[in-house]
Amino acid sequence: MADFEEANYGCRSFRDFLARLGHRVRTAGRSGADITLALIDQHTGDVTAPGL
Repeated sequence: MADFEEANYGCRSFRDFLARLGHRVRTAGRSGADITLALIDQHTGDVTAPGL
């Protein structure tokens, strides 16, 4: 499996990549340098709780 390369998506960093997906994901929490993400349902706009 290949590593994720932000540059393949025209982004400078992973955070830049996430910012472009603001309609699909949001930051749900942080712990140090780690980020927990939550998915946003395309149709309802509901946020899926992390860990479910």
